Amino acid sequence: VLIHNIDVITNINLRELYDFHLKHNPLVTLAVKDRKTSRSLLVNNEGILCGWKNNATGETIIARGVEHELLPIAYSCVQVIDPKLFSLLTEKDVFSIMPAFLRLAKDYNIATWKHNDDFWYEVGRIENIKDAASYLQRLD
Repeated sequence: VLIHNIDVITNINLRELYDFHLKHNPLVTLAVKDRKTSRSLLVNNEGILCGWKNNATGETIIARGVEHELLPIAYSCVQVIDPKLFSLLTEKDVFSIMPAFLRLAKDYNIATWKHNDDFWYEVGRIENIKDAASYLQRLD
């Protein structure tokens, strides 16, 4: 199942993301990018999700591994999930998916796939829409 946040504009190669997911067979594959972010995923050397950090407050959640061995990376809000994820979710009603991923990361591989050469904009705020429009106009 491909999930792509509606407030994200990107040229991620979805076929490459999907093929990576099929090849490595994790529970979830999260698209990630080296960029400034207020909240980082924390991954091990293999790119497996092990934790999360709020870069503004310092709040950190470690699902597995040791924090000083983990690398920060920005989540791009695009993912491929194995349908068996639905049977593993215990959360009810409306919930944020990242705490569920962190809970499941203790027992399942949640992989990351880097797309550093792609453009990526979150356009949920007006200033971000202007930045994205300016970037896209330069491409013409």
